[in-house]
Amino acid sequence: MKTSADLKQSFLLILILLFCLSANTFSCKTSNKDYCTNPDSVIASEINKKKVVMVGEFTHDDYVWYNALVNVINYWIVECQNDKSQNYILNLVFETDSSSASYINYFVNTGNDSLLRQKIMPFDNLEDCECYYNLRNVKDKIDSLNSKRSNEITINILGFEEYDIETNKDYYGKTQKEAESWFINDRDKNISGRLINFIRNNNENNHYLLEYGDAHLQRGYVRKLSYEDSYGYYLAHYLAEEFGDDNVVSFFQGINNDNVFQGTDFENYKNESVLIPMDKFPFENVKKEKNSSYILRPMHNSNPHYFPLIISKYIAERLNEKIQIYEKLLPGYKANQFYAEYLKILRIITGIEFKNCSMISEWLKSNPNFDWLGRFDSKEFSNIIYHLYIDTTFHNSNLWLLSQFGFPDAKQINFMFDDINWIENWKELSKYAKFINAIGIYWIGYPDEKAEAKKYLVQTSGQDYNEPEKYLQWYRKTIFKDN
Repeated sequence: MKTSADLKQSFLLILILLFCLSANTFSCKTSNKDYCTNPDSVIASEINKKKVVMVGEFTHDDYVWYNALVNVINYWIVECQNDKSQNYILNLVFETDSSSASYINYFVNTGNDSLLRQKIMPFDNLEDCECYYNLRNVKDKIDSLNSKRSNEITINILGFEEYDIETNKDYYGKTQKEAESWFINDRDKNISGRLINFIRNNNENNHYLLEYGDAHLQRGYVRKLSYEDSYGYYLAHYLAEEFGDDNVVSFFQGINNDNVFQGTDFENYKNESVLIPMDKFPFENVKKEKNSSYILRPMHNSNPHYFPLIISKYIAERLNEKIQIYEKLLPGYKANQFYAEYLKILRIITGIEFKNCSMISEWLKSNPNFDWLGRFDSKEFSNIIYHLYIDTTFHNSNLWLLSQFGFPDAKQINFMFDDINWIENWKELSKYAKFINAIGIYWIGYPDEKAEAKKYLVQTSGQDYNEPEKYLQWYRKTIFKDN
């Protein structure tokens, strides 16, 4: 989780190093003719005109980008539905591998989430999965429209990354030097090659919308890691090289942070999304790139939440399955990163210092009655979280873990170094994280776990939803006043 100071520093650095914008203006109603306050409709209007439309994410897994993505697709559907003379196929490309994309695509197009629950959700974020379920709702809307037309509107989910551990173990077995070299020289080149081949092999009724991290939207020879000798090309460069600059349009996205844009015209737009031309951007030393725009989204308070942190027997078993695979690929750099992360998570949620997968398997077998649901109310778990807060002084990674759990920022806890006050205030401190945990269990846990989690969610919120994602939306709107 980024502090406001970190966010400001990162935001300025990325802007200065990366961005973009053509001086195009759009017919949008706003107090400033150079700005557009309906950027989602602008993105949608480009999909059928350009070979590739790229939409960036300032940070990954934020519900704001996903809500905007669904809005874009809904606008695109409106554009397509009045033309019944041809098929319209939208290929939505996520920053994922082909296997993961196929599981998501299967769910979106069929409504069967069995593979999604088994292969994707235990290792993803709640907000990502909320997006998949929202896309399923979009597919229902498309099906209704298609029932009234001979030519169809179609949506497909694609992925061209090399992350699938079952088919690409080589990636996880690389040394750090090899992994960094691959990232600098090969990753985006390989992605673009596979995507370009796909585009070439499909007809003109296919349209392409890419949802990727902002960095991949850069064109030209740029630095990709923190050290000087790390220059290379990103995805947008290869696509523009293949199809021409005019056929690849990019929309970078960021957050309208008050600390960054205080005293600028953007203060007038802090409560709404706005698309801005670069010649009106308040920072002078920003790189101007072809066919690119920048969108600022309103500041919000809710962070992404990581499914592996959900205290559930089902999650623990799925993590152990992955740990077994990573263990065989040690000392590979990426394998070790995930291996260490999952072991740390299991230590937090169980209280056991596991050393390897066989120890985890034996513990799971020997503790069939472990009180997963009661873990949040235990003194032991409270003590573990307390020490994670204390250790944030030395380990910034703990800030990420705590925010993904749903615990408040350390700066908001004035008594955090007083263990007596901590114990007395634990129920208040843990209530949001406990609610997030219950959402995750209700979404993906075993039937008995889900029943108990649902009971807690109804009692706490006063709402009785069949769809877990609606509790996530209720949480953001009620607790954080986020839309």
